[in-house]
Amino acid sequence: MFCGATFDTVKFPTSGNLYISASMFSGCKNLKEVVITANTKQIGGDSFTGCTSLERAIFLSTPAIYNNGEAFRGCTSLEYISSPKSGTSITAVR
Repeated sequence: MFCGATFDTVKFPTSGNLYISASMFSGCKNLKEVVITANTKQIGGDSFTGCTSLERAIFLSTPAIYNNGEAFRGCTSLEYISSPKSGTSITAVR
């Protein structure tokens, strides 16, 4: 859907149910940060695959459905993932 877009940050709206479809942001090479809001119900497989500049993924809650554990596959710059369950951050392992 947004494959190859040039924006660097994605902050989703905080109202309504949000569904991030499979491969929605795949290949967005300039994307550096994504904030997954509390109203996110689903993250599809490969949603952020190949976002090579992505450094931070901030989860404000845990999505009800997290399809395919490879949503961030190929995000070689990913350094920080927040975890809503533990309240701590996780350093990404590449």
